[in-house]
Amino acid sequence: MALWKLDLADYDALHGIDWAWLAMDGAMAKAPLGGKQVSKNPTDRGNIGTKRGLLTDGGVPISLAVEGANRHDCKIAWQTIASIPVERPAPIIDKPQGMSLDKIYDYVEVRDLLTAFGFLRTSGRGVRQRKPSNRKRGIRHVGG
Repeated sequence: MALWKLDLADYDALHGIDWAWLAMDGAMAKAPLGGKQVSKNPTDRGNIGTKRGLLTDGGVPISLAVEGANRHDCKIAWQTIASIPVERPAPIIDKPQGMSLDKIYDYVEVRDLLTAFGFLRTSGRGVRQRKPSNRKRGIRHVGG
């Protein structure tokens, strides 16, 4: 972790972290060796796994949080933002700090969290709303 913090500080000094636009998202992964931060993954037949929250600046990882796979993305948001290892400049009116989030983060507690940390929420790029379908969902039969 210390090496990543030093590298991130060097990147900030050389290129500058674009605090005006950050993106946060989560991903699940298998964790066959287990450990303290694993739990049953509800989308993978109960196999153990982890959920990672990642905050990036155009592809450069700024912050990372790891929890059990059964945690919702919005529950990991605080840990992801709070674990930014470099000093973040204070947001000012002329230079607001925005964060792009998927719809999964559209909860009052996440909006309040972003406000508390001084971020403006921006809509995700390329995220489309799903149109309701008139088609009835078919029943899936499993052979046996």
